[in-house]
Amino acid sequence: MLSRISARLQAFLPGTALALLVALLSLWLVVTWIPVSAGLTPLHLSLIAGCLLAHSLPASWQSHCAAGLGWSRQTLLRLGIALYGLQVSWSDLAALGPATLRDSILVVFSTIGLAAWAGPRLLGLNRRESLLIGVGNGICGAAAIMAASDTLRARQQETQGAVAGVMLFGTLSMLLYPYLASLLHLSLHGTARALGGTIQEVAQVLVAARQFDADALPAAIGSKMFRVILLTPVILLLNRQTPVSDADGVRAQSRPAAVPWFILAFIAVITVHPLLQLSTNAHANLIRADQLMLTMAMFALGMQMQIPALIKGSRRTLGLGAMLWGWLTLCAALIATN
Repeated sequence: MLSRISARLQAFLPGTALALLVALLSLWLVVTWIPVSAGLTPLHLSLIAGCLLAHSLPASWQSHCAAGLGWSRQTLLRLGIALYGLQVSWSDLAALGPATLRDSILVVFSTIGLAAWAGPRLLGLNRRESLLIGVGNGICGAAAIMAASDTLRARQQETQGAVAGVMLFGTLSMLLYPYLASLLHLSLHGTARALGGTIQEVAQVLVAARQFDADALPAAIGSKMFRVILLTPVILLLNRQTPVSDADGVRAQSRPAAVPWFILAFIAVITVHPLLQLSTNAHANLIRADQLMLTMAMFALGMQMQIPALIKGSRRTLGLGAMLWGWLTLCAALIATN
């Protein structure tokens, strides 16, 4: 028994240790070296690092790390998504009012709906990849894509392409929206709601709000959290509509669709953590642990990136991303001026 446990630990240790090392380095670089205005997050850095190492490490090393990287890409990812609920509370969301909730619902579901329609019909993308791109742009970027990829049983290449597009267009929004809002003398509250209601990543919303006006930060982050909470119903809807088959379309054993456990845990964390009355330090440390898990998972995802295949499929993927970016920009203008 002990020998089996020891053998499993030895198999998981190299890849897990590598993911942990790169994740810690990414977190350190973001905190100490990379300016906030760059809008780069540890998730972005670890994905890039994984992509680079995937094409430079010897195949024997990658094989040695495969078990630990697979664990990071699957188990740690799900735990990280569950603990993402630490950044949301029902009371904070309720304080923002019904208009913000209305805008969030319209933006999220219209973006996903547009992706589901335009991807297959106009660009020839399959349903899975179109939905991944829609979910990432509509909700919260890479974290939402990784959550949806599990439910949709997407291929790694499809997930990687969706993440890359979200990084690109989210960065564009982060840089452009605050500048346009200042140029057009838009209101503080309207701009804050627009930034949080349309920009992809939480970190990108944070940077954009700071660039526009520090006073816009609370409303912008609150609007963003409304979209984050919609990850739960979106994943549940996708789960109900996804046939029980693998990514290659091969029908698996018939069974009723199950609610992903990490989505139930996400809801539980949102509900329970305010009741626990955690100290500020304990809450901050849990959020850091969550960020570390997601960063390790993103590195493991990057280690599976195949650049030639990604470039080959990028034209259609980026085409849909550009279409959704145009739609989100229109939404941002409507929110900011109402």
